[in-house]
Amino acid sequence: ALAQACTNAGKFDEAREHARVQAERVPQEWRVFAQLAFAAADAGKADEARAALEQAKALAPADPDLARVETAVLEVLAR
Repeated sequence: ALAQACTNAGKFDEAREHARVQAERVPQEWRVFAQLAFAAADAGKADEARAALEQAKALAPADPDLARVETAVLEVLAR
């Protein structure tokens, strides 16, 4: 929730930090890695965003929601 709030406020580095902490707390949840990927992409950290996407895909390779997230993150990175 905090990562999303920071992202919405344009505080991308802060969003990345909150998402990283959440990923450490709940490492089995692909959605926290998706949030980290979005925050990193918004902050212009392409390698970090891709790494977070890979972690999410390792946790939920067949989840159709993750496929949509990946497309959206890659669109942010392409800007």
